[in-house]
Amino acid sequence: MLKSRTARILMWTLALFLIGWTLAHLPLSKIKQSIFSLTLPQWFAWLGINAVIIGLGTKRWHSLIVMLKGKINFADILFIRQAGQSISFVTPGPQFGGEPLQVYWLCRRGILLEKALLSIGLDRCYELLVNFTVLIFCVLFLVFLTDVPFIRSPAITATSILVGVFYALTASVILVATLRLIKHRVNWISNRIQRLFLAWTAHRFIKKIKESWRLISSELSSVLRTQKLTLANATIISFLAWAALMGELALLLQFLNVDFDVAAFLLILIAMRLALLLPIPGGVGTLEASVFWSFHYLNLPDAAAIGLIALMRLRDVIILLFGFYCLRRVNSKPVTTEASSSYQADV
Repeated sequence: MLKSRTARILMWTLALFLIGWTLAHLPLSKIKQSIFSLTLPQWFAWLGINAVIIGLGTKRWHSLIVMLKGKINFADILFIRQAGQSISFVTPGPQFGGEPLQVYWLCRRGILLEKALLSIGLDRCYELLVNFTVLIFCVLFLVFLTDVPFIRSPAITATSILVGVFYALTASVILVATLRLIKHRVNWISNRIQRLFLAWTAHRFIKKIKESWRLISSELSSVLRTQKLTLANATIISFLAWAALMGELALLLQFLNVDFDVAAFLLILIAMRLALLLPIPGGVGTLEASVFWSFHYLNLPDAAAIGLIALMRLRDVIILLFGFYCLRRVNSKPVTTEASSSYQADV
């Protein structure tokens, strides 16, 4: 408990230090100029591409729930997803934290607990796998197909880059292997869990957990065997969302009149995405530091870095406010009859 509290204090101290350091280097007049210099078509294009990103993420999750025969409309999934995202944004960790509440909200709308858990698990697996895959390919492209002096510097050698890629590939392989293990060794895992909790198997909560695990395992095996088209479509949607993310960054750089090539674009992108993986709520401080570092290294103007940070944080504020509206919306919606009956049956 003490260690956890100390870690939180150190994390917030680091975040506040980075915020202070960043604000000390941000001239507010230039930030205001960057925001208000956008024309109306640019605002529509920028907000539109962010709406596409949100829509694609919602579509992937909704398709997975429909695949599991869950009855819920797209709008409800949109509100639940963005409400959970708003919680994840303010919690430490790489964009995780709102999943338990998302499970709760799905169950309130009549989705079985097992289906809610499986849909969120699959959605997060797609997000992690695709994120790591795209980042790995971007790093490999940057290392082998571009001439970036940073890669050749003594501080960061090609060997260290390859070591980092190796660890990222290892993480992806472990995740894929875990999914294959669950698919092919469901009975073996179930038997080991039963032996571990043999003394408590008579308890009603343990029986409920065992039954939920059996249903999730059976459902997962079934969809992996019979729903390959839907799973493939979810993969395509994930890559399209990443393409939209890259498109948004390119659009913002064009708005700020930044002259960039493929190598510069990938370096900025990788630095920003890695900064968001650090256990800092919303990447506060780390994202700003990554932008300043990449722009300084590429000899890009500081004013453009300031403008990019201002626009990205403005986008985060808009999405966060929408998420808080969704949070209020999903909490105010009454529980469905099916959810209430399911809850009473479980109790």
